[in-house]
Amino acid sequence: MRATRTPEGPATLHFTTTEVRALPPGARSVRLARTHRIVELLVPLVLEQLVSGAEAGRAFAALVRHFSEPAPGPFADLWLPLGAEQILAIPAAAFPALGALPRQGATLHELARRASRVEEAAAMDADAAERRLLAFPGVGIWTARSAMLRGMGHADAVPLRDYHLPRIVAFHLTGEARGDDARMLELLEPWRGQRGRIVRWILSAGRMPPRRGPRMAMREVDPAGRALVRGLR
Repeated sequence: MRATRTPEGPATLHFTTTEVRALPPGARSVRLARTHRIVELLVPLVLEQLVSGAEAGRAFAALVRHFSEPAPGPFADLWLPLGAEQILAIPAAAFPALGALPRQGATLHELARRASRVEEAAAMDADAAERRLLAFPGVGIWTARSAMLRGMGHADAVPLRDYHLPRIVAFHLTGEARGDDARMLELLEPWRGQRGRIVRWILSAGRMPPRRGPRMAMREVDPAGRALVRGLR
């Protein structure tokens, strides 16, 4: 199930379960999605910058519930994503109040103001799409390539500057407990052209390296909506 905003209006996509089989030679089990709604795609990615996935998910859910509306259809818990119009309607102060960082809010406002330029990236080849996304303030190489891999169908896009990904790739492919971007790219080189697809396959396998330190807790939010100091757990 997925909700989206189209030029004709809100829409809900409901997929029924089916069997997809890929047979050798050359079969790959990971299929990549492709959307032309790039602003929608970037919203959760921008909210993941500099914070944990759980914290980003909480902020995303809060912003959607406050500034979007339920998706059409009989699915009570499905809400429409935030498009450019909805993002521009969010006051700057609401982002930290709902658990997002102020700089994330500023980036989302900039992307919404220049939405037509953002959406053009959907029709570009990988190099041009990356250059276009990186041209927007607040969008770095991790955000751009994550968008290209998660929702723009670019099978060779490898997100860089990710805190965990190099270690996960190195551990999965070699058993090494540590890794950096250079080592990750070295290990993925044999699959050039499909490196991003291999990354998705590795992540779906769920094999994780040993944790190196305590997990960082989410920032708490008080009843008035103000984000409090984050600690360790």
